[in-house]
Amino acid sequence: MTDETKDLEIIDEKHEANGIENETLEEAKKEVEEIEANPNQLSKKEKKKLKREEKLKKKFFFEQDIKYRGPLSYRYLRVIAWASIAITQALTVNNVSGLLLEKPLFSGAFEVVLMLLSALSVPLFIIATFSTILNRSKPIKNVIIFYLAAYLGFALAIIIVYYRYVNGLLISLGLDNETIKSVSIGLGNKLEINVFSDLFALSIFYFFIMYTPKKRFQGNKIIIFRLFSLIPLVVAFVSYLIKVFANFGYYNIPFAFNPFLTTKSPFIYVLFIALVFWLKKRERKYLSLGGTKQEYLQFEKTNRNSLSFSIFTSITCLVISIVDLVLFVIIFIFGGELGETYATMLQFGECSGLFIAIPILMLFSYSRRHKASSTDIIIVLSGIGMIAFAYIETIYEIIIAVTQGS
Repeated sequence: MTDETKDLEIIDEKHEANGIENETLEEAKKEVEEIEANPNQLSKKEKKKLKREEKLKKKFFFEQDIKYRGPLSYRYLRVIAWASIAITQALTVNNVSGLLLEKPLFSGAFEVVLMLLSALSVPLFIIATFSTILNRSKPIKNVIIFYLAAYLGFALAIIIVYYRYVNGLLISLGLDNETIKSVSIGLGNKLEINVFSDLFALSIFYFFIMYTPKKRFQGNKIIIFRLFSLIPLVVAFVSYLIKVFANFGYYNIPFAFNPFLTTKSPFIYVLFIALVFWLKKRERKYLSLGGTKQEYLQFEKTNRNSLSFSIFTSITCLVISIVDLVLFVIIFIFGGELGETYATMLQFGECSGLFIAIPILMLFSYSRRHKASSTDIIIVLSGIGMIAFAYIETIYEIIIAVTQGS
């Protein structure tokens, strides 16, 4: 951008503020000459604003893209996320074992490691989802439909498996009603496995913040559309409160109700609210600097923007990890003998392992796309297979515990 162009922009801004219109080209040139003759007439505030805009324009408008492109695509993130879900199921088996046996199958440092790794499932799934949306390989409406189907299907599958097989097995083994009820209550309060509830809620939030309706909610009415984004956040917060009060013993959560609740710590929602608003702010800034919507869609596909996304996500994960860990330590120290129990009940510490995702994120590039193939279906089926194995293992542990105790 030439100095003359800069001066013209400043003149335009002044004229807009003063209501001056229809200035001729000759008049504009005269003002440019005056500015060149007296460059000191610009205020410090105007000069600072001009420098800031120049810096931003170099950041958003460039002729040559950077060469770095992370080797990991959304498919790799989904593979890791499914493995994280499988680890979550291992923790579920451990909780069941703790209810039925004198002690859980594993505890101590190994259990802590599993908890840290299990925290990666929802973040990596959502980032992979962002990837398919940003590189335009999958529309947001399809993503929402998929997660809605997975959320409802998974919840119903959990209920059917328990009441058709686990509960039936306990009855056939001759256990009394009180024992069966205690198992149901224990699982209802501790079971947190339907991560698709979180994925569905976060996808809905993304939709209402980023999508622009083409027919309805035009003009100022768009604010009403944006406010709908609060609905999934309210549902998630209510789910969190329901689980917290159940953890503190105020009531028990019926087993059939639990699979429909969200599962993750509020910090996970803070992470993705930050990501969505970062994307929204970035789009607005690009357009305010003179870019068009079509140009921005092309800008989103660049390696430079992909790297910026990975860096911001990594920094946010690190900050949340530190804050979550600090809160856990504070409650652990000042909570006395029950400090750790209180922190766990409030779900503090669950996101302290998010920093583990940083190396993965820095090797990730959402601009990488794949041709449609059966690979994605195979990944999903493999993930479901791991979950099914975890349930089979859970039922096996129940049978062993009951038969050894009888």
